[in-house]
Amino acid sequence: MINQLTKNMVKLGQILLTIKDQDQTNLSTIKTIYNECQRYRRKQRGPRTKIQHLMKLIECNGYVYRFRRLDNEDVVKDIMWAHTDSIKLLNSFPTMSICHTTYKTNKYCLLILEIVGFTSINMNSIVAFAYLSSKRTNNFEWALNKVKGLFVKDYVLPQVIVNDRGLAFMNALETVFSSSINLLCVFHIIKNVKAKCKILVDKAEEWQNIMDVWELLL
Repeated sequence: MINQLTKNMVKLGQILLTIKDQDQTNLSTIKTIYNECQRYRRKQRGPRTKIQHLMKLIECNGYVYRFRRLDNEDVVKDIMWAHTDSIKLLNSFPTMSICHTTYKTNKYCLLILEIVGFTSINMNSIVAFAYLSSKRTNNFEWALNKVKGLFVKDYVLPQVIVNDRGLAFMNALETVFSSSINLLCVFHIIKNVKAKCKILVDKAEEWQNIMDVWELLL
């Protein structure tokens, strides 16, 4: 049952609850579920490394993907992938994109770049993901150029790109999408204001008033 639920992308906590609902005497813990999930994934991966297994799944499921290797080595340096349906949505609704980077959340400490698009009814859709070996401008330029290659028409590109103010990423945007307006993410702006300004305000009520006015200003 754990294997089947893991295959269907059910979260660990939900798997544990499902098992205990079906058998009240079951003594499994969240660690038991985690260990079994890891065994299942290792079995599915076989002798392949995690990156090799990722590339196999990408190919089997018909994703469009691009990658580059380290010089003179058989080691993947950067990899980008996008689903064909996502590419269709991107070309149908190219006006705005959001780019977000996350650091140090995986075994290899690779940076993951996520690109999100928006439809005309304000629904978001994943455009592409990229694992990058470094947060240098060169890596971002490579990924953005591959995303740019997903557009069917060269003259139909995002008018606005929102990002979380990574300076290397912003430099890459200026090079690859020079005609797009570069905006900062409101969530990250508010987060930075809270981090820098809260220590200057003593009373919680005053702080809440300040944040209400700030968000109204935004």
